[in-house]
Amino acid sequence: DNASFADLLGFFSPSSDPENMSDTAYVAYTDGDYTARPNFTLMHEIGHYLQETDFDLMSRICSFEDDCVGKRFEEDACNRFASIALLPDKYIMDEILSDGYCADAISRIYEKGRSGQKKAKTSIRVSRIAVVRRIGALLRGRGYASLVKIPRKNQLGTPELSCRAWNDGTVDFSEELTEAETTLLLVAQSQEVSRYCANGRTFLGSDPSERPTRADIAFSYGRQNYAFIVVEYPDMVMKDGLYASMRSYPTQKDVLKWKQPQIPDDVLRSEERTMLAFHS
Repeated sequence: DNASFADLLGFFSPSSDPENMSDTAYVAYTDGDYTARPNFTLMHEIGHYLQETDFDLMSRICSFEDDCVGKRFEEDACNRFASIALLPDKYIMDEILSDGYCADAISRIYEKGRSGQKKAKTSIRVSRIAVVRRIGALLRGRGYASLVKIPRKNQLGTPELSCRAWNDGTVDFSEELTEAETTLLLVAQSQEVSRYCANGRTFLGSDPSERPTRADIAFSYGRQNYAFIVVEYPDMVMKDGLYASMRSYPTQKDVLKWKQPQIPDDVLRSEERTMLAFHS
């Protein structure tokens, strides 16, 4: 399963002889390596231990007629368990403040764990993907939280999706970006800001069936540069339609020529009235 190989480096081995041998969880890591990934992997493997030693949980897996579907269900359940174990509801609610589930909140949770783990007992060190998955699953409306890898200024290439976590619990690692993700990246990078919240002009000119009710982006810097993105759509927007319209990020040449459209105020007011009617 794509999700398993994308960000997990562990293995759970149930005992073949419970009376004489112990169940074992293996976690791959390198001394001095970044600790967030092994933290998530360890909790994921503990999830496998619980899943395969608890009768009720095990019977749920065995209820699937297709073994591949059952295995995928188990992997998703263990990912979910690891996310909630590392980032409990109370911790999330204390950290998002009044901002809600936005890109800046994801950045704040991640950066607090990265910079303050040795100084504060209340910080939790987790990977960017772990926070994105957790917040994506908490979104109330149709939408997703995504993590996009950004090339440095001296590097060739275009932004690449690392993870997109939808509010229905699914996670994808497609090579294409949604129109909202592309637009947010283009606007924020053209304005050279560390975070950006979409306004009424941001998505003018795009298909109304793909326009979000809200969207924002926050950049995260380190060995690699990333962007956290959160996008929510009206309930009538079809997820399959969003998938169908995803496309590759513009080439460097096209990015240099790109300019955010200048919309007259009367057109903007008319467009906003249309969008309000569409959303209601």
